[in-house]
Amino acid sequence: EYEIVKDNVVRKQSDITHIWEKDNFSVVSEMRTKALIKAREEKFDYLFSVDSDTILCKQTLQELIEDNKDFVSKLHWSQWIKDNPNSIGPNCYDGITKSGKKFYFESVERFNIPGLYEVGTAGGCNLISSRIFDEELINYYPIKILSTSFWEDFAFSTRCKCVIPDIKFYLDTKNPVKHLYRQEDYEKWIKEEKAEWIKKF
Repeated sequence: EYEIVKDNVVRKQSDITHIWEKDNFSVVSEMRTKALIKAREEKFDYLFSVDSDTILCKQTLQELIEDNKDFVSKLHWSQWIKDNPNSIGPNCYDGITKSGKKFYFESVERFNIPGLYEVGTAGGCNLISSRIFDEELINYYPIKILSTSFWEDFAFSTRCKCVIPDIKFYLDTKNPVKHLYRQEDYEKWIKEEKAEWIKKF
């Protein structure tokens, strides 16, 4: 296990999984909210948000734009707990239980078929339209009366639904991106997969 320090906030990480604390979510919420404000002030059409451990395809952004949705995320699969195949899941969910467990209304197996699927919310690789970030009430900060809103994407999507009731969130499963969740994933990518990925995309 090791620690990453940024702006005096420590994030613990191991080869098994990532360990998120309240302060870690606070930093992410602030960064993402500042990006929303910047997009609104600069009158952007879209805000494209990508996690730093995500590898894109050449056509990723163009495909998301062509989806023509207010919010759409590109699929990636992750094994959230090492050596536990049951922990493999997509970067989306439909809701969170009181205990913080994410759930889906339908089987995630449908995401293996390339297409566009409505989901509760998603993260990792998102394209957000000005219809969303032009609303000043929408941000990523926790909602005090919702204990599960420490997940910044859940707080964001909840606000979106309250401010824009007809808003929908989509997952694009065409040409999924790659999530390098652990150091060993990165090393495998460099040694075994990078050349083929570049050739393919």
